[in-house]
Amino acid sequence: MHDMALAELPERRELAKSGSGEIVIKIPSPYAAEFGRLRQLISSKSLQEIIERYPVRESGVLNVLAHGLRFQSRADYEAAALNCIATSEDLRKRVRSKLGNLSVQLMG
Repeated sequence: MHDMALAELPERRELAKSGSGEIVIKIPSPYAAEFGRLRQLISSKSLQEIIERYPVRESGVLNVLAHGLRFQSRADYEAAALNCIATSEDLRKRVRSKLGNLSVQLMG
């Protein structure tokens, strides 16, 4: 969307000519197409693709999750999660198995 909006911005000369003091940009909403894509991914149970396409760290999901679990903030939730991972060998192994080769690359 960012690129679409930038492509619609008028050139400097056009801005000087118009003199209206207002810039109007119209771009089509991606909502319908994205919602359709998400529904298709859900129906095909493509969890990996959903995670790749819609990262939760860039949304409000983690804040809602943290408050739903009765944490004061997302930071408190993340600290508790890290503490659980640090104190549970089984959980640590499961997290590392999900990270695959990434954990080896990060930890040397």
